[in-house]
Order: sequence, then C-alpha cells, then structure tokens
Amino acid sequence: MTAPNPPTSPENETAAPARRLSLFDTTCIIVGIIIGSAIFEALPFIAYNMVRPSHEAYGWFVAFTSGRGELGLEEAQRAAYQGAAGIEYELVAGAGLRFAWALGGVLALIGALCFAELATAYPQDGGSYVYLTRAFGRRVGLAFVWVEFLLVRPGSLGAVAFVAAVYAQQLLPLQTVWLSPETWWAIMLVAAITLVNLIGFQLEKWMQNGLTLAKVLGLLTVALVAWTWPAPLDYQVPENRWLNGPPQSFAVAMTLIMFAYGGWSDMVYVAAEVREPKKNLFRALLLGVCAVTVIYLCVVHGFLSAVPYRGIRNGSAVAAEIMTMHFGPAGGRCISALIVVSCLGSVHGMLFTSSRAFFAAGSEHRLIGWLGAWNSRLGVPLRALFAQGALTLLLIAVFGQTQNGFQQLVNFTAPFYYGFLGLVALGLIVLRYRDKKRERLYQVPFYPFTPLIFGLTSLWLSFATTQYLIDNLRGWQWAWVAVVIGSAAIALAIDRPREANLIKQP
Repeated sequence: MTAPNPPTSPENETAAPARRLSLFDTTCIIVGIIIGSAIFEALPFIAYNMVRPSHEAYGWFVAFTSGRGELGLEEAQRAAYQGAAGIEYELVAGAGLRFAWALGGVLALIGALCFAELATAYPQDGGSYVYLTRAFGRRVGLAFVWVEFLLVRPGSLGAVAFVAAVYAQQLLPLQTVWLSPETWWAIMLVAAITLVNLIGFQLEKWMQNGLTLAKVLGLLTVALVAWTWPAPLDYQVPENRWLNGPPQSFAVAMTLIMFAYGGWSDMVYVAAEVREPKKNLFRALLLGVCAVTVIYLCVVHGFLSAVPYRGIRNGSAVAAEIMTMHFGPAGGRCISALIVVSCLGSVHGMLFTSSRAFFAAGSEHRLIGWLGAWNSRLGVPLRALFAQGALTLLLIAVFGQTQNGFQQLVNFTAPFYYGFLGLVALGLIVLRYRDKKRERLYQVPFYPFTPLIFGLTSLWLSFATTQYLIDNLRGWQWAWVAVVIGSAAIALAIDRPREANLIKQP
C-alpha cells in the first residue's frame, strides 16, 4: 500500500511522504501527545470522583467475604465509606485511584494493539480516516475528517494551549488590551508551534523529541521528589472545595483518565513516514502506551506518598504544592514551566499528526481537495498545517473572549472523539471479514474480544459524555456544534470522489 498521491502543483508539491521517522521518533510522538495537561489539571477532580466508588467496591468485598449474615452489603459499604470497616479511608481511596489509572492504561493498551494491527496492515498517512473509509465507506471517512477538522482538533488544541497560557502568564505576566492575557498567550503559543511545523520536517521532529524528553524527565523528577520526600508533619490539608460538588461517579473519573491517556491513536496518522512500518508501528504503540502508563502510575503513587488523599482531592495544583513545599517559590515556577513544556509538546504533536489525516482526506475528496497537497521541499503537508493552525487561532480569538468559553467548548470534542474511536475498533472486525487477503504481520491477541472491549468501552464513553453535555452546557456553545454537524451533512451530500480513489485501492 502506497501513500495517497494527489496531483503535482506548480509550487513543487507532490504527495510523496518519505519514511524518515525512526522508532525513537515515533515513540516520542506518542508519548509527547498523550502527556499534556490532564495529569496536572484533572487529578483532583478524578480523586474526588473515586472516593465513594472505591469505598463501595471495598464494602462489596467486605460483605461477600465476612460470612453469611454478619454484614450486609449496604452496611459494609456505609461502614467502609465512613472509615469504620477496619481499613483507613486513605488506603481505600488511594487504592481505588491507583486501580483507576492502571485500568485506564490497560484500556489504552488494548486500543493501541487494535490500532497496531490496522496500522501495520495499512501503513499509510491518514490513520483513522483510512480505516473508517475502508471499513464503512468514504462518507463515514469524510464525516470523521470534517468533524475532526472543524471541532475535535481545534477544540483539543485550544484547550491545551489555554492551560499552557495560564501558567505562562504566571511566569511572564502580560498587560494586554481587547483580549485577556491568557488568550494572547494561547494565540502566540499556537502560532509559534504552527510556524515550527511549517518550516519543515526536520525542525518538526527535533522539536517533538526535545519537548517529549523534557516533559518525561520533569515528570519523573516530580514523582521522585514526591515519593522520597513526604510532606512535613505540620502539613495542612486544604479545605474541602467539593462540599457542594456534583455526584461522585466512576464513569466521570474514567472519562477523565481516558482523556489523559488520549492521543496515542494520532501516531497512525503519520504511518507513511515511519521507517519499517510493519515492525516499528507496533513497537512504537506498545512502547509509548506502556511508558506513559508507568509514568502516570509513578506520578500518582508519588503524590499519594507525599500528601494525604484529602490533599490531592481538595487541592488544585498538587504538583506545584509539593514542589513549593520543598523548594519554595522556585519549585512552583519550575512546575509552571514543566506544564507549559508539557502542553506545548502535546500541541505540537497534535498539529504534526492531524495535518497528515487532512492531507490524506484531501487526496480523496474534491470538496477538500485543496488540503491534499504535499510540499516536497519542506517535507510537510503545508496547506493542511496552515489551515489547521489558522482555524485554531480563529476559534481561540473568538471563544477566548468569554470566560471559560473555549474550555467548555472542548467538552463537545469528547463524544465525537470516543465515538469515532469506537467505530475504528469495530471497523477492525469488519476489515478482518471483508479484507481477508490483506497481509497482517501482526494480529491483535484474543480477537475478537479485544476490539469488542475497546470499541464498546469507547462508545460507552461517547454516550456518557453526551449525557453530561446535555445536562451541563447551555446556549451559544451549541451553535458551533450545530454549524459543524449541519455543514458536515451538506458536505456528505455534495462531495464527489477525485479521479483516483486511492484509499480503496488494494
């Protein structure tokens, strides 16, 4: 299978992505995209949501191991939640939190194994777009790209950029007019990363590798400090900020954890640029997801070793609190810098990979054919990169004028992201049946249970996040989604294939 080949243009553009990404480069892309802001920003809310589910699970265990008639299920769960079932509140909740993060890593690994089979069987740029097109038809593929281009990708990029902007403003305060300082920081950071991607492939690769190494070393350093240097005896647990919080939910906790593990699937978008793809794609997915799982578990365990569970649950910036506790204001500034670097690595990786999917789709569809051009001199899909960066900047400028507007808009990405992820997993089953002659050097173990587990889990997360959005979002936030879905319906009706339908070629 060769990469899509759109027509040559006068600007020396030809669709011939070269295989220049090594196993190390590819693994750095995966790790760099996955580790963003969630491990810092979402951990307290995850900890809050895991308290009651952890104690209910322990109460269930106590009830069914205590002997007939000694303790009923409701009594055991109530006793466990109140800390009176023979084990400390901290131990039960901490064990539940560790279990949830480990479970998230296992689910991400199952998904990565499914994608590894697809990526090694169809080693071309485009990733999920290619698999959905082959499994369910070109209209499903176009729907994926349309929603990804206009909603999911700019929402994800903008949200991560805003987190980086908040901490950049703490390090270097700006005095601005018209837009907030955080909005200006987000615009400048996305513009800078887009420019780096536009300059050429080598700088793209070096930037991604450098940012990934910096964030991994920084996170491991924080975990080591937390693990070996617990809080002093006079540590004051922050006041409980969740007294009137929403109901605790294991589903919400797992949705946030899976968001923290999200992004590993983006690597398959650059499959046509990976050396020895039938070996290195599988290795990179496996190494990347396993490495991130180990890093996350080390960080969570370190935080639980450093401060009480209530300190994590009630805190707002646990890593900063731990480093400031031991190193003063300089420690807090180091964490702010680490979060900025971590977010920039994620933004860079998402831009790097998603542009390849839009390039592949442009090679197939007349309506977005202008995206299907590859600049051979720079070695990048120049138009797709520019368009994605420009759209993200536009949305940041528009939605950044409303307090929390852009961060709330990104919540709309979750149902679409998980929904299409589930379809790709189920598409593996379809392609096993419809494309039996395809050479598959790697096949997912325990088929068909693994793709079914991941596919159904992803669809469940899509349903759960949809319900959450219906209950919590209001007004103007629906407008952009209505525009995206409406325009997608029109696009599906009027689009025609280009002369060569390369995705469907054997």
